[in-house]
Amino acid sequence: MTPIPERTVERLCIYRRILFRWRQQSKQRFHSHELAEEASITSAQVRRDMMSLKTIGTPKNGYFTDNIIEELGLIIEGEGGQKVVLVGLGKLGGAIVSYLDGLRPDLRIIAAFDIDPAKVETTFDYTPCLPIERVTEVVQVEKVLIAVLAVPSQVAQEIATELVGAGICAFVNCTSVKLKVPANVFVQDFDISVALEKSAYFARTLAEEAALRDVTPTEIADTTAEKRPRVLCIDDDRDVIDSYRAILNSAGYDVEFAFEGKSGLALARTCSPDLIILDVMMSHPKEGFGVAQQLRLEANLRFVPILMLTAVSSEAGFDKARDGTALPVDAFVDKPVAPFTLLSTMRRLLSLSRDQINVAGGIPFSRLPSRSFVE
Repeated sequence: MTPIPERTVERLCIYRRILFRWRQQSKQRFHSHELAEEASITSAQVRRDMMSLKTIGTPKNGYFTDNIIEELGLIIEGEGGQKVVLVGLGKLGGAIVSYLDGLRPDLRIIAAFDIDPAKVETTFDYTPCLPIERVTEVVQVEKVLIAVLAVPSQVAQEIATELVGAGICAFVNCTSVKLKVPANVFVQDFDISVALEKSAYFARTLAEEAALRDVTPTEIADTTAEKRPRVLCIDDDRDVIDSYRAILNSAGYDVEFAFEGKSGLALARTCSPDLIILDVMMSHPKEGFGVAQQLRLEANLRFVPILMLTAVSSEAGFDKARDGTALPVDAFVDKPVAPFTLLSTMRRLLSLSRDQINVAGGIPFSRLPSRSFVE
């Protein structure tokens, strides 16, 4: 059997969680677009994933909820389900046992293990707590393949090594330690502190973004009816373009994009951008410099502010402090750029008047691009 890619398995688990909820709501059938909306992905992706299942839907009737749940169970847990052990019955371990109690009958914690004499030989939410010395025995006798680690970080690796030797093939790692395991052992890291810190960063940056625009987060959504500034991104890195598009769309900008200089110039002539974000190194190392010069030669684009995002300094002999003021661009920011830095720089450039736009830039002959973009 060919293994399913990890990203696909993750989506299948999300689908099943949604379908469990739908079954509780007596929703017996669904269509791909409904599941796509709930999972925040495309209908085409849902249909591709469903094609890997034995159950087939139809355009008229869609898919049967119970059938897909059963099929997903066979894919995820397998015939007869799987057993799980949890090591570490502290506050986090106890919360995990309580949360999972009865949640997935085919994927259940059969035993918890701890070193605390007050917990050993007791039952916690119908789950027996056994001494840690018995973990290898139980894993081997019960043929357990999955372990949840909720132990202090300083003992995590030692316990993981013992469990791998006992036959564990997958870990849910709730510690801050990066486990060292063989290549044929799967590890899913789960660190609530990282999730909280990540949320703290985005909470702060989004709040600062709202404050700088003198609107509340609720009011940001209301600005969609107003004219949105149009930004043209010219960059040959599709991942970078996708990230710009996500950041800028959520911040209230319309985004156009091109993957090389010539098509970027053509698009700039037709889409009337309010701002251009321009990469330097594309089809050749200094392509962006030539594009910037050509933009300043065209009457309709001459006064459009240009933001150059680049990591070119060390690679193309370019020094912003030495050469930047001579180029016809209005700001430089090095890649990778944080969303808040990108947005704050863009706001500053969009506030410039025509006489503040750097249209007079020019670079020494020795630094001219190796190709011309003049058609």
